[in-house]
Amino acid sequence: MFIQDPEHVTLLLALLEEFDFHVRWPAVKLLTALLKNQGVQLQGVILVSPMGVSRLMDLLGDSREVIRNDGLLLLQQLTKSNAAIQKIVAFENAFERLLDIITEEGSSDGGIVVEDCLLLLLNLLKNNSSNQNFFKEGSYIQRMKPWFEVSDDNSGWSAQKVTNLHLMLQLVRVMVSPVNSPGATASCQKSMYQCGLLQQLCTILMATGVPADILTETINTVSEVIRGSQVNQDYFASVNAPSNPPRPAIVVLLMSMVNERQPFVLRCAVLYCFQCFLYKNQKGQGEIVATLLPSTIDGQLLYV
Repeated sequence: MFIQDPEHVTLLLALLEEFDFHVRWPAVKLLTALLKNQGVQLQGVILVSPMGVSRLMDLLGDSREVIRNDGLLLLQQLTKSNAAIQKIVAFENAFERLLDIITEEGSSDGGIVVEDCLLLLLNLLKNNSSNQNFFKEGSYIQRMKPWFEVSDDNSGWSAQKVTNLHLMLQLVRVMVSPVNSPGATASCQKSMYQCGLLQQLCTILMATGVPADILTETINTVSEVIRGSQVNQDYFASVNAPSNPPRPAIVVLLMSMVNERQPFVLRCAVLYCFQCFLYKNQKGQGEIVATLLPSTIDGQLLYV
């Protein structure tokens, strides 16, 4: 009933310009509740409302954390399954603001606010090629690298950190998903190698004390960062596990794949990684074949 008259929504949006906490905060809560229950209808009204999205984005700059944090929840609801609103939010400097908040709140070591920022970023980027391109062209991929600088120990893996890192890995995968256009994926893969993001992910792969679900998602993420990219595949082939003597990371992963004591989902992730390593990788395919074929004592391959 309330949103059948667009003027009601316009009034609520106008109230967001009031700095008074006792006006602005209840307006945020009411809009969030309306979006949860009448999302599609309210999205339509906000979309045609002058400065509607801009007023909502201003909430992220509120110095009062409770309003800023509830503003994040509101924007999560607003951007669900609406590409037009997602694009407007992105062009309202959403990526810059959200990445700043994530950094201020401690990145992967941050709390629920970091999780909310990551969920909003996923809303903006998933299945939205325009926003993905904007994210890449804005050099925001480079700002993801510090997220994965995790310590090599068994401590510090709280449930919240696991959740945050899992969402961060999902964001990387969104940018290099096989369903994206080949050109866009290749461009993002190139950026991820050049800024050191791929290298950082490989460090997590070889680290000790990483929770199994994070390790599994990291393997899946590395898989899609290297898939079909010769440079990235070559780099991955050069990564060694910190063993004595050092062994190629891909060999260590394959050993875990055939180890029945490893979780099934992790073994499936390793298989996917191996497939992605070989995808359009003639050099890698040749090396694998050469390794598997029997050879004579002097090292010459035996062909039937």
